[in-house]
Amino acid sequence: MADIEGLFVSFIKEMPSKRSPNRFPDTRRRAAHAKKPNNADLVGPPPVITARLALLAIVVGICSALLWKGRNRSDDWAPHWIAGLLVSRNQAAHIYDHDPEEFSTISGDVWYGVAGELPELWVHPFVQNPLVAYAMSFVVRVMSFETSTLVLAFLSGISITVLVASTYHLRRRRTIPIGIAALVTVATLGFPAVTDSFWLGQTTPLILGCLSFALAVSRRRPIISGVLLAFVSIVKLSPIAIVVVMCFFAYRRKAALIALSGNIVMAIVLFLVVDRSITAAWLERMGDVSDSVLIGMANQSLSGLLLARGEDVPIPIISVEDYPLWVRVVPVLVAFVFVVAALAVAWLHRTRSFEILVVSAWLVATCFSVIVWSHYSLSLIFPVMGLWLLAEEKKLRVWMQFTIAAVLFMVIFPGQTPLVIGPDLSGHHYFALLAMLIAFAALLVGSYVPWRLLVSGKDGIVERIQGEHGEPMLLFDMFVKSPGGRHRA
Repeated sequence: MADIEGLFVSFIKEMPSKRSPNRFPDTRRRAAHAKKPNNADLVGPPPVITARLALLAIVVGICSALLWKGRNRSDDWAPHWIAGLLVSRNQAAHIYDHDPEEFSTISGDVWYGVAGELPELWVHPFVQNPLVAYAMSFVVRVMSFETSTLVLAFLSGISITVLVASTYHLRRRRTIPIGIAALVTVATLGFPAVTDSFWLGQTTPLILGCLSFALAVSRRRPIISGVLLAFVSIVKLSPIAIVVVMCFFAYRRKAALIALSGNIVMAIVLFLVVDRSITAAWLERMGDVSDSVLIGMANQSLSGLLLARGEDVPIPIISVEDYPLWVRVVPVLVAFVFVVAALAVAWLHRTRSFEILVVSAWLVATCFSVIVWSHYSLSLIFPVMGLWLLAEEKKLRVWMQFTIAAVLFMVIFPGQTPLVIGPDLSGHHYFALLAMLIAFAALLVGSYVPWRLLVSGKDGIVERIQGEHGEPMLLFDMFVKSPGGRHRA
């Protein structure tokens, strides 16, 4: 009997209790880890722009305006200004006057008359949404053309800082350190696409700054994100591809629906405010552009590259309407390959599916468009930022660093890059397109490798990836749960 009592007492002592916190430590640790809430899910990620980053952006904007004062030509800003003047003078019917054979050449006495009021510029036709011209009609009433170029440079400087901070946050899910933000911003300001944008008076920095910030805050600030996406969709149609992708993600769908609602509202405003003939002229102009192949030094589209192979590339943009069908089919097929690859990588690496798909959507819409201006290479910051952060993995470090160096060398020194040597101007033709495609492909490969390391059980990266959580994605969740990650509802 004593033996039975002793055995019972020993059994009771071995049972886990609140007084024995060290019993089964591994089990308790795993249970505590499983119950521990994810702070990002409760309060959202850290802010994209802090007070110090906002101050840095303002300083960069002021310095940009002072640096470019009197040094920029603003050839590409002039069409917006002239379109605003025409609307303010009740001559809106002429805002889409253009030379039908040369894309970049104006036509008509009205345009030449207004262009003569500006400094000596190479003025191009206006091709934006009519609402942009009507918005500019208010700007031309309150400031001079020279003042507007200073304001544009100031806003562009701010946008570059926002672009750097937002792309870092999008990939890293945390606020960029102020020191890194300052260094990367200064380096980006010296990027050829940025200097070209400042010199020509392009709105590309503004568009990319708003776009990147909208993506970074789309989960935590859906209203701000949706409004910004609607705004940039008016100026440029490519962001609509990103809005469509966001509709499939539960945490981003509200921002996407707000953006779509904003576009619907703007379409109603366009219908009510703008004369039907002007809207018809704009749609006809867009149709002519989409049905043509544009050849010229400033346009680096793949269709233009294929059509102009081996021929001298003209400096004015030539619009070609009679071309072989394969010239347009090949870019579509290449784009399809990139889309399938992006979907496959996002399916496998679910913890980063949102970042992979939205960046891929933007790069596909940019690289395979009929028009790929040289300053579009500023979009390189999306894949380059991703490659830079992927370089933190030891297995990827050398390859990612080499790819970053290669694509930056291509766009900074195009004349010395054998891959981009063209028939004239020492290879300045198509360098931006090739650099973006190489960086895009490297980003997809680099995003695939961490999943392979996770599946193979490699040390180091396993704990980090398993600690992350992906987002519910409608298209993926319709099928069997993917092996590359998990998400919280």
